[in-house]
Amino acid sequence: MRKILSILVLAAACTGAMAQNVKDSLWDDTIIGNSKWEWGITVAPTYNYNFNAPAGLSNSGFGLDLSLLEMQWHGWKGGAITLGLFDLILDWQYLQKGYRFTPGENNLITGVNDGRSKGTRPDVFFGFPVGFSQQFGKDFGISLVAVPGVGIHSYHNDYVLDGIHHNDKMFPVQNRAGFRLNLKAIIWYSDIGVIVRYQPLASKDLNTTTLSVGIAIRN
Repeated sequence: MRKILSILVLAAACTGAMAQNVKDSLWDDTIIGNSKWEWGITVAPTYNYNFNAPAGLSNSGFGLDLSLLEMQWHGWKGGAITLGLFDLILDWQYLQKGYRFTPGENNLITGVNDGRSKGTRPDVFFGFPVGFSQQFGKDFGISLVAVPGVGIHSYHNDYVLDGIHHNDKMFPVQNRAGFRLNLKAIIWYSDIGVIVRYQPLASKDLNTTTLSVGIAIRN
């Protein structure tokens, strides 16, 4: 778990730095210098909790939230309407030890006689966020965002069965991509904040809803 969290934090920092370089090189400040429009970038690694997790699926997971093209229109004092052109959210769900994914059978998750077995379900989400933000004084602020979009998932297994090591990556042919809805709230202090993300509409294969909490960095 510590290795995964470290990778997420490192990826968030690198992505934010690269996105800022692109912003500086492609966006002419003279265009927006006297405008109400502004381009923002937000990066947030999160810890995820899965509600209604079926038998064999861990409640714990991890996520990475990348808002790389978010336009902000400052329409009133301290406030802005936000329109995202691209939002990428990566979520990882994990099986408990002794289980594996078995798509196409009666149950999606079944037991296996291997206490070392591991299973991962990555979900890649592409969304278009709409929301608003409000600044309170110099440092404190809040952002509320709804993010509809499309997610794509797959299944990864690593287990031993009948003396044979299996390392499977399975990509469903049907119902692999589907509609998702994420709701996000961020409380800011300067350019660092606490993000809470809730996914009430998720993929139907596991029928879970997810609550995520993490640290957000904006630029």
